[in-house]
Amino acid sequence: MSKTIIGALGVVEKDGKVLLSLRNDPTHPDLHNRWEFPGGGVEWDEYPQEALIREMLEETKIKIKIVSLIPHVLVRFFGKANKVKVVFLPYLCKYISGTAKSSDPEVAQVQWADKKDLKKLRLSPLSKQLIDLVKI
Repeated sequence: MSKTIIGALGVVEKDGKVLLSLRNDPTHPDLHNRWEFPGGGVEWDEYPQEALIREMLEETKIKIKIVSLIPHVLVRFFGKANKVKVVFLPYLCKYISGTAKSSDPEVAQVQWADKKDLKKLRLSPLSKQLIDLVKI
């Protein structure tokens, strides 16, 4: 049976840099040890914006303020025969407080990266797509 999951991810800006997390997920070799914009799944009783604020705090220990929805929907297929579709809603966010650090087993590391250096990093496919679409 196929299923669809909604996810939210954040492009968090601070002092000309953006927040990235290094994915620790050996079950998905195309994502493992790749940098990505933090975020995660939306629970049944949440709005995407609430999920992003929660996920950001859980995974990176920072508080954010959502500025706006980035007008692009990103889709990723997972699982055997690509039976799981995740639809990501990307948001532009402002850093509020906290020291960015990994606090989730799926996040090996967190870093603030210069915007000009993003394309030099080993990025996840969706993060590459988002950078190209919105000219981060």
